[in-house]
Amino acid sequence: ATATFWRKGLINPQHLWPTVATTFVGAAVGVTAITYAPTQLLKLIMPPLLIIIALYFAFAPKFSNESKPPRLSFSRFTYFFAPVIGFYDGIFGPGTGAFFILSLTSLFGLGLIEATGRTKLFNFASNIAALLMFVIAGKPFWLIGLVMGVCQFIGAQVGSHLAIRNGAAIIRPLLVIVCLAMAAKLMLT
Repeated sequence: ATATFWRKGLINPQHLWPTVATTFVGAAVGVTAITYAPTQLLKLIMPPLLIIIALYFAFAPKFSNESKPPRLSFSRFTYFFAPVIGFYDGIFGPGTGAFFILSLTSLFGLGLIEATGRTKLFNFASNIAALLMFVIAGKPFWLIGLVMGVCQFIGAQVGSHLAIRNGAAIIRPLLVIVCLAMAAKLMLT
């Protein structure tokens, strides 16, 4: 998905390396902290938080593909939000994309397509950090991971083309549906 957004000129990774790096570091620290984390507490907190995000995207003022004036400077995202969201992704994971999109659109004024493209890049960085940390710890499940990776690649290709073609008209409802589905899954497990 990151490559598709890049090829279409919707993200420019060269300008985002500091944010990619802070996301990567945050995720690596998160994976390292897994053994100390109260994951049961996260399982209790996350469903209501995901439902709130879904409701926000469902009922908030219309999201568009156009950028708006940011409420905060992007350096705050790079050095505070990105590593915190990366840490969360490394330690727990569900809803990471929603947190990136929510902060990029509501606080930093990005349009939904650009926010989605950047989210894919930052999420890729946090996933690579987590994978490397699990490999170093000798804990990856290679077969399951390979199957999931292939399926994720196919889904990312289809999804990124749909997002670029349809913009906010498809991203917004899918974001709501995915947040609600993840919240339901977390409540049922």
